[in-house]
This record gives sequence, structure tokens and C-alpha cells, in this order.
Amino acid sequence: MNYSVAVMSGWIIIGAIHFAFVGRKKFKMPVVAATVVEGKEVKQQD
Repeated sequence: MNYSVAVMSGWIIIGAIHFAFVGRKKFKMPVVAATVVEGKEVKQQD
């Protein structure tokens, strides 16, 4: 019998639980230096 589905499901469930309790507190958004956000131009003052 192939247990790969059970093993993969277990890893996904464990990963989701870990992210819910630990990952959200430690996650930091990457710093991006860009002048365009969501397709809108940000005007820079000189």
C-alpha cells in the first residue's frame, strides 16, 4: 500500500499548525526598494 498521500498530508497539516502558532509571529515582510506599488506610480519629491 502506498502511504505517500498520508505522509504528505501529515507534513502539510504539521506545517500549517506550525505556521499558525509560530510562523505568523516570526514572519517579517521583505524590504523592497521600489517606486511602483500595485501598478501605481509613486511620485517622488525632489
